[in-house]
Amino acid sequence: MFNNIGALGSIEQSHCFLSYKRPFGLSVFQTLAAGYVHHSEKYNLGAAILKFGDPFYNEQQIRIGIGNKIQRFSLAGSLIVNQFHVDTQPNKHYVLFDLGGLADLTPTLLLGMSISNANTLWYREVTTSIPMILKLGLSYHPITDLKLNAEVEQATLTDHLFKFGLEYEVVKQLLFRTGFNTQLQSFSVGLGLLIQNFSLDYAFTEQPSLGSIHEFSISFR
Repeated sequence: MFNNIGALGSIEQSHCFLSYKRPFGLSVFQTLAAGYVHHSEKYNLGAAILKFGDPFYNEQQIRIGIGNKIQRFSLAGSLIVNQFHVDTQPNKHYVLFDLGGLADLTPTLLLGMSISNANTLWYREVTTSIPMILKLGLSYHPITDLKLNAEVEQATLTDHLFKFGLEYEVVKQLLFRTGFNTQLQSFSVGLGLLIQNFSLDYAFTEQPSLGSIHEFSISFR
């Protein structure tokens, strides 16, 4: 719901999730998100909420998405209602759209594309604070337990950036992840644990100039 919305169409089980992110140990940058995805034979539906910031400045989102998989292609879109709050100022609201898709090029190679905030140009006064973001990525699975990922991202008014990562199933139900972001020069590591119907995930990112970021998430199927 928050990355490539195109993945919504390929989800095969209904599930709910909760995530928390606290960069640099500062509450002003903390993010809390929760959502639910419903799977059916015809299409998948998703809904999520997000809150970023503290009482003085915060952003809140409500997302509603729909997706479907047709043969090797997964397509989806979402409607996003954003609220921006700055202490002592009136709240501002914007309605945005995300579009995305996944394609199984081969049994071991997956292509992903997405456009975030596709209609941000409707709001000329916020094109810098809410940029349109284009993403193109590949995921290669040379063996069953290993995924190699690469992504290029281009946002309006900023330089493009590259992301690289891998996921390896160390033992059954235990996943190791690592990645690198060229723009922030940041390196991340993480673990995923599958326990019956629960998925627990943790990620740690180190940014040389700013500090560390901790991310936690849990989902139930």
